[in-house]
Amino acid sequence: MVRKRGVARTSFARRRVRRVKKYDHHVIPLRFKVQLLDFVERLEPKLYVHVECEVPTMELLQSLGVPTEEWVYYLGFMKRMVKLYRNFTSETLQKEKESLISEYVLRGKDITVLEQVQEVAANCAQGIFELPFTCDDVKACLEGDYSSWAYQWKRGYGGDSNPCYFPHFININESSDFLWIYDHYYWNIQQLKISDGTLLTEFGVLDEGYSIEFINYSLLMQYFAIVRDVGGVPHLQVYKNGTLQQSINLQTACGWTTTAHYYIVTMSTDGKYILVSNSSGAVLEYALFKGS
Repeated sequence: MVRKRGVARTSFARRRVRRVKKYDHHVIPLRFKVQLLDFVERLEPKLYVHVECEVPTMELLQSLGVPTEEWVYYLGFMKRMVKLYRNFTSETLQKEKESLISEYVLRGKDITVLEQVQEVAANCAQGIFELPFTCDDVKACLEGDYSSWAYQWKRGYGGDSNPCYFPHFININESSDFLWIYDHYYWNIQQLKISDGTLLTEFGVLDEGYSIEFINYSLLMQYFAIVRDVGGVPHLQVYKNGTLQQSINLQTACGWTTTAHYYIVTMSTDGKYILVSNSSGAVLEYALFKGS
């Protein structure tokens, strides 16, 4: 006869199964898969600094003539130093740095090399070591470096079905040899060949919104262009960083003589192309200038 227990069991088969199943192989992989992306995002910023800093550290060790079999110790020192810079500041950081350097000196490492590796680690931790690009690099991509603009061609647009009397913007596509002209006053658009000014297509748009300010400067406003009366002759004057870079005689280049207010200057965002429109009476012509 089985003896009757005096108290209730604190565990039973179903509870044991549920408790173990929580850590079963059917569940663990699923949990990791669900959280894997989050793990990567949290891990990458810390790994990025340590991995990127290995190259300058190895270059330093090579220049100092440290034996390659010793590099692994100095690389480990660098990674621990980077961690200190990310976790401590001020006096605490200084004490931790001195303590870590002393630890590696006791291990027989050269204190001069350790101090130089520490400087590399500081640059890496502060994110000032070999940035992928600078502000000047970005500006160079947005605007080119041009010093002169040469006359390319001109064409009359008086007989066009959708002429752009007020070309507010131009968009350039050199690889396909065409430019788009937008007139937000008369709501017309034209596409011309860059090479010779041939009209490719034109149409009107159902947009009554327009700007009364013409865009005659580049994206970063490094380049600015206007038409001025110089001795009774219209001149296209191009400014770079506020200084007159070039003055083009439009009478010589295009045969334009009027000095009235009939010129509109439009510039591409990078400052390379300048489109001038002359709508003086019977003269309705575009002229394109290209920077180099």
